[in-house]
Amino acid sequence: MNESSHIVTNSMSDIYLLIVIALLCIFIVVVYSYFTSKISKQNEHFLDISQGIKDREVNQNALLASISDDIYRLTQNLLEPHKENKPVSVIENEILNSAGNLRELLKIKSNKVRIYSEKFNFSHMLGDISLHLASSFRDVNTEVVFDIDSNMPVHLYGDVLHFSRIVNNILEFSIRATPYGKVVLKVSCQKPINNEIVMNVQISDTSEGMNAEECHTLFDLSYDEETNKHTGLRLHIAKKLTRVIGGTIEVESERGAGNTFDLVVPMEVDTSLYVKDHSVFKKEYGNKRVLIFSEKPATGTSLENLFSPFYKEVVIVGNEEVDQRKINFADYDILVLDDIYFNPINNKYLASIKQNNKMDIVAFNSIFLENVEEGNELIDVHLEMPSNLARIDELTDNLAAQEEESVDSTSVLDPDGKLPVCRESIEETGNITVENFSHFKGSRLLIVEDNLINQKILMSVLKKSGMEIDIANHGQEALDLLFIEKKKYDIVLMDISMPVMDGLIATQHIRQNQAFNLLPIITFTAFAMGAEIEQMFEAKVNAYLTKPLNIKKLYTVFNMFLGNIHRKVSLKKAIEIEGLDIEQGIAWADESEVLYKETLKEFVSVYKDTADFVPKWIKEERYDLVKGTCTEMQGILGMMGAYEMKEIVDSMQKNFLYSNELFLDKYTVIYPEKLKKLMLAIEQYLRT
Repeated sequence: MNESSHIVTNSMSDIYLLIVIALLCIFIVVVYSYFTSKISKQNEHFLDISQGIKDREVNQNALLASISDDIYRLTQNLLEPHKENKPVSVIENEILNSAGNLRELLKIKSNKVRIYSEKFNFSHMLGDISLHLASSFRDVNTEVVFDIDSNMPVHLYGDVLHFSRIVNNILEFSIRATPYGKVVLKVSCQKPINNEIVMNVQISDTSEGMNAEECHTLFDLSYDEETNKHTGLRLHIAKKLTRVIGGTIEVESERGAGNTFDLVVPMEVDTSLYVKDHSVFKKEYGNKRVLIFSEKPATGTSLENLFSPFYKEVVIVGNEEVDQRKINFADYDILVLDDIYFNPINNKYLASIKQNNKMDIVAFNSIFLENVEEGNELIDVHLEMPSNLARIDELTDNLAAQEEESVDSTSVLDPDGKLPVCRESIEETGNITVENFSHFKGSRLLIVEDNLINQKILMSVLKKSGMEIDIANHGQEALDLLFIEKKKYDIVLMDISMPVMDGLIATQHIRQNQAFNLLPIITFTAFAMGAEIEQMFEAKVNAYLTKPLNIKKLYTVFNMFLGNIHRKVSLKKAIEIEGLDIEQGIAWADESEVLYKETLKEFVSVYKDTADFVPKWIKEERYDLVKGTCTEMQGILGMMGAYEMKEIVDSMQKNFLYSNELFLDKYTVIYPEKLKKLMLAIEQYLRT
């Protein structure tokens, strides 16, 4: 009995043990299945992320190739402009923009965007943006309005270079989206805290707008394979640069309601001159009555906001009041009239009332349209819209100066009796083309100008002249060329509004050195008004030219100061380095050797290690990485003038085009050899 009981007990123990083992196995299987499923999902997630990164890289590489194709196409158009039916200057600006986008994208990809914090005049920045827009768009009917808070500080500290590019890129997008509507730039700021402010920039348009999906992808790079065109580059760059300078950018839109961009950017403020006080001017001259006639209400309101700080009474009228003669122009001291008002009948009416009344007439038109009333003697001042407070400040000072006394407009000699000074507006020389500038062959010219487009325009006029030309990007660079490098020049073209050091301060420094008493300095400015003219001649400039460039006036001023100079053309040979067409590379860099060298440095930083990576990727058959690298490099190599290396990359791309990846083996040797040769050539050039 006892033995039988013992056997049963042992059997039950074995059963319990088997049950426990079975349950443990089930538990292990469940846990294993759970974690296997979780790991599988994570792998799928990582694969999705990897594929997303790969897709973005493919899109970016396609984009870079597309920009490269654009540059090539535009170059062909420049050689044969009749095929595109576009002015050469427009094609050159398109080339400049494409090359500039390529360089900016290269800097962003390599995380080499530099932040420049400097003091700048906000109104002058708006003026530069207006000039850029005017050179980028011709004969468009978009109404662009600047609505600036009256409490906006005069001077700010921040990265004006990238801030202005961000604003400009958004404005260009909105103008293209609104060919017949309205684009408004509204800027306000909060009160400064410890010299720091937050700027709120809103750009709105009356375009067709976008749906939610289009808004979501608006700042992404994209490439349309059907049209072979890239989209989103400017806004992508704006978004990236906004993050770099510590700001944010958002967009709101819906179909039929237009687009609204909200840009928030931190800045520092110069509290010593927070807001300019116009009360002294208003007390002395502000009793004048101002009448504004604008066909477009938003432009009229903008003009009212600009003139109100200076004059007590500013009245706006529209078409109805003017057409039905409900308003008497003779009751006003200053008439601000839309260009469309001027015609033979209205001109006769204006002449009659101006003959019997002391009156000033200001004519305004869009920056995108030709000034057809430039020769109208009834008009005292021409104004381009959109405008800004600094421009109106100069305009009102000029009108006040005309009232007190006429400015001496005769050509006089400076104290040493040798160097002419011309205070009047430079007259045009008739029948002048770019070929006529060869008369000044061998003369040495220094251009001091920060705007790349203005540099490009000047160089396009003078590139065949045979003049020896250097470019400084601001006043300090000009002083370095004169005082440190001891460069000799026959004439200087000096922009007024520039970062780091403006043109007036640079001119004052130059004039303090008697060695430059006989160096003609011609200022180049967008604000040729009374107060600024006086400041220029107080700094001892010799004459001034106004923007945009007039080649007939440029010829006049060159002839005035260079007419008796006969120099031998420099026989100094250009630097020749095998594998690098330096002359062509500098031409692509807007004739700026500094910019060209910066591009070469960025190229070395980004692509140096591909001498090791590309052969490795070929051996591992990771052809997508090889193709992506080649696509990126194609446009950049052409822009650099590295045509020997470009031939290698082009031939590699052909293998991808015809699905001949197996023929890439030979490039495991050729690619690193040629790239290392190019790197040595770049190093050699950068040492010169």
